[in-house]
Amino acid sequence: MTELLILNEEHIPKLPRHAKLRFDEARNKWIINAPERVFELDEIASEIIQLVNGEASIEIIINTLCDKFDG
Repeated sequence: MTELLILNEEHIPKLPRHAKLRFDEARNKWIINAPERVFELDEIASEIIQLVNGEASIEIIINTLCDKFDG
C-alpha cells in the first residue's frame, strides 16, 4: 500500500532528474518529458510546475501564484 505523503510550506519540491519541463511548440503547451512518457500540462499545472525548481519552497510558490493572480 502506498504511504500518504504530507507536505508543508517549508518543503522544496523538484522534478526528478529524468523528468524535464519544456515548452512544446508543436502542441503549443508545456510538457514534462520522462523516459518513455510525455505529460501534457493544462494551464493551471503549467503555471505551478514552472515554479518548481528545487530551490523555491511551497510557501514561495504559493505567494508567487497569489501575487500573479491577485490572491
